[in-house]
Amino acid sequence: MPPTIKHVRTATLDVAYEESGRADGSPVFLMHGWPYDPRCYDEVVPRLIAAGHRVIVPYLRGFGPTRFLSAETPRSGQQAALGNDLRELMDALSVERAVLAGYDWGGRAACIVAALWPERVRALVTVNGYNIQDIAASVKPVAPAQEHRFWYQYYFHTERGRAGLEVRRSNIRPQRTLVRQSGFCRSDDSVLPPSLRLCAGRSSLGSNRDASCKPAQNSGAEHCAARRSRWRRATPRLGTSCGVLWRAV
Repeated sequence: MPPTIKHVRTATLDVAYEESGRADGSPVFLMHGWPYDPRCYDEVVPRLIAAGHRVIVPYLRGFGPTRFLSAETPRSGQQAALGNDLRELMDALSVERAVLAGYDWGGRAACIVAALWPERVRALVTVNGYNIQDIAASVKPVAPAQEHRFWYQYYFHTERGRAGLEVRRSNIRPQRTLVRQSGFCRSDDSVLPPSLRLCAGRSSLGSNRDASCKPAQNSGAEHCAARRSRWRRATPRLGTSCGVLWRAV
């Protein structure tokens, strides 16, 4: 049975989200990244429900049924906007304090809330090092091998990329060679949800908090397999194989 999608309004958005678990349970927000959606947490949510949590998985701005309230609002993906979206969502749901977990865009939103409003965060789980960005440093070229991993950003920001995605969407996702070269795991590895594949394969992007997760000898699907057992052991306590767990004191 597909999860029920609820809606709540903030100052900027009509936020679509999925909620499950006990209404009086300790709240946990699971924040997806680009270009995914709440389905990436389907294997995690039941474990959190079993532990007695109230689990909230929103669609970020620009994703799924979440909509801007005004046509005049800039369609910004800036990290400040993402962080503020999460804080306003917590306010709209009357959640004073929660565990925040996420990766990519969602991890960035969670980290920003933790940095700017630490009193709202019971614990923070970041799945990879791609979180709060140093904007000034981001315009400086990095090593060619690292720049190569960003190929998809340049491609999808062009009219050619938009047209290519529209016409060849079914062909782009299974491109294992491109996926591996970009530092990701196999897109057809159905054992892991997308967020965990992202964590396991993308540890070379950004600053790694766990040096043991760098794919020095393993890469792509092999790296995923090497980290899979570590993830399964860590999942019940909201940890990840190449993430960091931060708890408020």
